[in-house]
Amino acid sequence: MGLEHVLGKYGYFLNDEDALMHIGSSGIDTYHDTIDFVLSPKEINEFLQKTRDFNLGQCSYNRITGLYVTKLIQNSFNAGHSRFHLSMPMELDCVGFGLKGSLQQNVIVDVDYSLGSSCFTGSERCSAFIVGSVKNNFARCAKNSVFEVKGNTGYATAGYSTGCMYYFYGEIKSGFDCAKGNEFKAYSEQALKTFKKYVPSGNLIWHVKNNDSVHPISITRLRDRFPFLEHFMRRH
Repeated sequence: MGLEHVLGKYGYFLNDEDALMHIGSSGIDTYHDTIDFVLSPKEINEFLQKTRDFNLGQCSYNRITGLYVTKLIQNSFNAGHSRFHLSMPMELDCVGFGLKGSLQQNVIVDVDYSLGSSCFTGSERCSAFIVGSVKNNFARCAKNSVFEVKGNTGYATAGYSTGCMYYFYGEIKSGFDCAKGNEFKAYSEQALKTFKKYVPSGNLIWHVKNNDSVHPISITRLRDRFPFLEHFMRRH
């Protein structure tokens, strides 16, 4: 099936005012199951580039586009693909919202731009590597996942998350409310300061100076707790 069919349904969501009324805690609740296209990771990124032509300044563009591409990623992962590279057309909201991997394989998403709000919220068994910044509500309620953010991070970050690894290189506004059983790694003094102020007990905090490697003891221990981290450890 060509991308024109995928874009056609996307355009329908984007221009249907009722679609916004059906975006809830699990994404596009009413219409979500009708997005049944299965694309390759390359085709998903091609689709994402073509959405630029639909951006006429609608308030719905950022959110609908983020949710739609997330559904395409989920369908593709369910069909056997595991790694996705996204060249973002702009700072989209809700990318990775509710995205779920499996016990055998994390769904891996590489993002070469900044992201908007509520990205990877409610995600589970995901590995997301973001070269830019992220806005508010990043990776809230996430479970058993890995997140790396090279830029800055907004407010309400990682709240209610459990069993995750977070790598932050820039500034963080606030967050971590009710987070439990996570590892938070700071590559900047400001991030460390935010960790100390906001991260509750029941989580571990690490500070890495001058981009030093993770201490070997912590790597061994983390592998025991998070066996799905093998692909991530090779990056550090």
